[in-house]
Amino acid sequence: MCPKTIIVVILILGFIEKVSCLPLKIRKKLLKSLEFYESDAQLRVLGGFTCSTLEFPFLVSISYDKGDRYYIKCGGTLLSEFWVLTASHCLTGDFDLVIFAGVNRPSGPYVRDAHRKILHPDFNPHTFFNDIGLIKLANPLPKSKYIDYVKIPKMLLVPTYLEEICSRALVMGWGIMNRDRHNPQLPARVNLQCAFIPYLSLDECKYSLWNIDETKMCTFSAEGIDTCQGDSGGPLLCGVSQIGVVSWGVDCGDGMHPGVYSRVDMYLDFINKIMTERDSPNIVALACPVGGVFLTVLHCILMFSLYLF
Repeated sequence: MCPKTIIVVILILGFIEKVSCLPLKIRKKLLKSLEFYESDAQLRVLGGFTCSTLEFPFLVSISYDKGDRYYIKCGGTLLSEFWVLTASHCLTGDFDLVIFAGVNRPSGPYVRDAHRKILHPDFNPHTFFNDIGLIKLANPLPKSKYIDYVKIPKMLLVPTYLEEICSRALVMGWGIMNRDRHNPQLPARVNLQCAFIPYLSLDECKYSLWNIDETKMCTFSAEGIDTCQGDSGGPLLCGVSQIGVVSWGVDCGDGMHPGVYSRVDMYLDFINKIMTERDSPNIVALACPVGGVFLTVLHCILMFSLYLF
């Protein structure tokens, strides 16, 4: 039993889920959101298939608090216990963002507040250039059975290699499946959708869309398989690595226009700089006269005290 909490058992699409050990305020909003799951079962990736966060434990839902319930704003991926990778346009607006991870955990998802939203300094909200951003969580999400961190490239990828490894890219999210419906609710146990989408070369993508450069990559399906509202910020996977971040499209799933993604490898300097700077401990290291060993200020003071006294 959780101290001073009530274990709430709810029935979702034939499955029994327990939302336990969560603050009362969050539990109430979760339950309010879950009332809409069955009627909104078609609000997912266009042309996709049902998948699970157990297969993709790095995937998170970025939701916003709308008073009585949560609404999905975007997707994202865990880079580490404190950092979420997403799109910059997901971080605009005056929203209190809440991150849900481990959605398939039997006792309910992990819930974390966004401590800091970091947009790319050159993000353009009109053209969506440099549409990549980071969220620092208020509290960590350590690795577990339901939580893991996504793999991203360690260096710049050449276009021919991209075409080779991304011939059939995998996307996923809790966004809408029906272009006439909006504001999907909080992610449920069975409503994550995945889809394989053919890669489209940069030259072909430029032929269809004007504002495409080498920092972007594209996919296209004549059958209308696509990401849509609510999937933004989520991953495009090639093999086992996240190569892209869902950014934008002209009219999702129309079978005529490509979907556009920010290339992760083009922003490694930005990602590494932010994560390194923000994760640095506030401890000054000095070189004390002990064979070149680096020690903290406290160690130095203690050692000098020994020498002096």
